Amino acid sequence: MSNNLSIALTPETAVEAKQEAARAAQEAAQTPQWSHSARVINGVNRVTSRDGSTTTTNTPEVQRGSSADLRDTNSTSIVGSARSAVGNPISASAIRPDSIVKVQGMETRADVAERMGLIRRTANGYEDANGAPAPAPRQQQQQQAKPEQQQQQEQKPTAEKVADLDPQTHALVNETMAKTGASELATAMTEVITTGGLSDDAINAIAQQRGEAPEKVRADAGRIRAGFERQALMMVGDGADKILPWAYQNQPRLYEDAVRAHVEREDPRAYDRVKEAYWLSRTPAEVMWSPNAAQFQPRIERDGTLTVRDPKTNTRTTWAAYIKSRR
Repeated sequence: MSNNLSIALTPETAVEAKQEAARAAQEAAQTPQWSHSARVINGVNRVTSRDGSTTTTNTPEVQRGSSADLRDTNSTSIVGSARSAVGNPISASAIRPDSIVKVQGMETRADVAERMGLIRRTANGYEDANGAPAPAPRQQQQQQAKPEQQQQQEQKPTAEKVADLDPQTHALVNETMAKTGASELATAMTEVITTGGLSDDAINAIAQQRGEAPEKVRADAGRIRAGFERQALMMVGDGADKILPWAYQNQPRLYEDAVRAHVEREDPRAYDRVKEAYWLSRTPAEVMWSPNAAQFQPRIERDGTLTVRDPKTNTRTTWAAYIKSRR
């Protein structure tokens, strides 16, 4: 005799079971989405006995929470998606340049979204550029309840930024970001970094969106690129005319990261790793014959190691250690 319990459903119980399952599915579809603070209660089993047959149905697990635990799943606000640099939801008044927001499903920094004209700063924090205020996260009331002095102490000083471009180019950049969509700007940025220019498709897409002639868009793009290139040469300093082309050819990913840090985050040290990689790739002969060799007195030791004199400490060290110490 088998130990398995076989349950034969009559037509009546089969219909009842289907009805119960349909009701359970409908209840599950209408169940709100809850945040991580909601609690889960065990599901409920229903046993029905009829004409000697037993039917067991199960309702979905019940989640308990307050209305404050409900997620705003319909929100399309950019500011409403804001999170801190470590991933915690924050209010509009707590957004900092390095905070993270979502633009068309893609994450970017708040300062980048602001320069693109997608969000703007107000007396009460940030709001979407279309004027839609951000929905307040659950933490906003708690944050507003903190003493003003405590909030000021929690705010870290803003990192140093690259100096603005010349006034004409700076104005052109702001105008371009305000009149061009986020996806078109992202495509243009990637093309310029990876190919050195804009394709006809990218030019035409931006021109159509802005209602301008492709020739004007191309001319504006050239002026903006030239402005950032002049700024990059100043940021890199000595040897920039060799370092940047070398990075573009030999370290494309490192070069792309540096340009994005320069243009999107205005990081004054954006090209530090590029310069370091360039100098570490030099051969001993190139170091020995470099124009600045007299400053660090390069020398090849008996074991073949290239050493230099560190001008700051007046001690000899390896070439690699010297370059890394200049970060």
